[in-house]
This record gives sequence, structure tokens and C-alpha cells, in this order.
Amino acid sequence: MTHHRSLPIMLMLLLPLVMFSAIAGCSNEQNFSTFGYTVKIGAQPDTEQQLLAEMYRALIEDRTHLKAEVIPDLDSPEMIGAFLNNEIQIATFYNGNFTSRSAAVNMLNPDSDVLIQAQASSVGAYQFRWLTPLDYHVRYAIWVERQRAEQEGWKRISDLRNAESPLSLAVDRSWLQKQGAGYEALQEQYGIDFSPMFAADTKGVYEALQSGKADLILVDQHDLRNRELDLVPLEDDRGFFPLYHPVPAVKSETYRDYAEIAPALALLEGHLDPDTIARLKYEVEVKGVRVKSVAETFLMEEGLLKQQPGIGHKG
Repeated sequence: MTHHRSLPIMLMLLLPLVMFSAIAGCSNEQNFSTFGYTVKIGAQPDTEQQLLAEMYRALIEDRTHLKAEVIPDLDSPEMIGAFLNNEIQIATFYNGNFTSRSAAVNMLNPDSDVLIQAQASSVGAYQFRWLTPLDYHVRYAIWVERQRAEQEGWKRISDLRNAESPLSLAVDRSWLQKQGAGYEALQEQYGIDFSPMFAADTKGVYEALQSGKADLILVDQHDLRNRELDLVPLEDDRGFFPLYHPVPAVKSETYRDYAEIAPALALLEGHLDPDTIARLKYEVEVKGVRVKSVAETFLMEEGLLKQQPGIGHKG
């Protein structure tokens, strides 16, 4: 009986300790969330995606108490899978894909990030939260050497159907990441059988043209190398190529639990345009400067970082 009477007393004595432990546990959990959590940022293989991811990383580490890490070289299906598995929490996708009149033909690829644009609200089926679209757009075009265009009388893509022999086309791989089922759709839209038609990174595409391996190339219309090599774009007379607007996406749970992320990324608003992106890509792809360095230098020049990168994480 004595033992039974002492049980309530023991519980009363233990209760403050239990409450203290619970509070301490919450405090430790909050401390981990604020100071130990690492945000994973996914990026596709192309330079533009890598630059944006490094900008996000630098801004998050400069403006919040979070750490950030870039997970590079994910293609579109891998990006979606990584979100679903919570392997990444931030990435850049592209909307505006359905502005093309050929959307019904070439956009409905379930393995493409184009599907993301079809979500009805800011929190779609993949549980992304869209942030404000960035201030620039990407548009691709088919380019040819000016001298050859004049010799052949090519001004529009449709003019290529009059070529006496099959034409080879080198495609910037970044276009396929945005476009999905691009090869077949492009040929169907214009009734042209490019042969061969192959993909490479941007540098490889230009090398293919200069070496004669490709008659034509498909690259971003703002790429600075088009001017250097005296290339001209062929008019997209059937409206195949849409504008691609980059939009940062944050996993919904991350957006909810770490509200400081969105304001940090919003600092990019008003600082990027097509010419700026082209210049930054040129620094990486032609001059050979590291992506991380180019991204951080740009942010410093724009006054978007409070402290010099690499001198220690904000505490």
C-alpha cells in the first residue's frame, strides 16, 4: 500500500523533468531545423540551370540560417522523381510551353517537365509551390551560317524542304530537356526529315557546325556565339518554338517549414534578362570560368549578397 501511495508523488516529481525534456527536445529539433537543415537544389545538365541553382544556393546561405547544396545533372524525369522522394526541395522548371500552336503534338510527354505547367494551382500534383517567374525568357531557333543561307536562299525553316539533299541538324541538349518529344514533333511540324539529327551540349553543337558535321544548329537565340560566328536564324514560320519562362519551384513542405527561402530567392527579381543570362553562360562555356564563381560574382556585383561568399556561413 505504501508503494501505491507513493506512485502519484513520484509521478508529480517526474512530471517537471518530463516536461523539461520535451521542451528541450523541441528546442533541439527547432535548432536543427534552423541551423542544421540542408536544402537540396536540383539542376539539369545545361549551364543556365546550373547557374540558377548556384544563385539560389548562395542567396539561401547568405540570407537565411540554412545550408544549401546543388544536386547537378538531373534530367527532367529525374528532377520530378527527386522531388517525389524528397531528394531535392528546390528546382527551376519552365512554364509557357503550351503557348505553342504545336502543343498538342509535341508537348504532352508524361516524362517531361512540361507536364508541371499543366497543374491548375500553385500547389500541383507533385506538391510544388511555384514562386514568381524569373524576369527573362528562353527561345530557341534554327541557325545557319550567313553565307550558306544567302547562297541557298534560306530565310524560313520551311525553305529547308527545298534542299537538294538531307540536312544534318545538331540540337542543344537543353532544348530537349524543356521540349520533351522534340525531335519527332519538329520534323512533323515542318515536314522535314533531318538526317542525321543529334543532340550535344552547347559547345558540342557549335563544334559540329564548324567542323561540317552539322549543316544547321538548334540553340538559344540569345547565345552570344551566334554573332561571333556570323550565323543567322531561320524564321519560325509555323510557330513551333514557344517562349520558355523559368519558374523556381519549392517543395510544399519546405516552403511551409522554411518561410525564409522564398524571400531570399525573390531577390533575383529584376536582375536577370536574356542578355544577362547569355553573358553569364558565355563566361562559363567559352571562357571556362567555374559556374559557382560566375554565379557568386554576379550576385555580388548586383548587391544581392550581404557578405563575401566563402567567408563562413551566416550564424
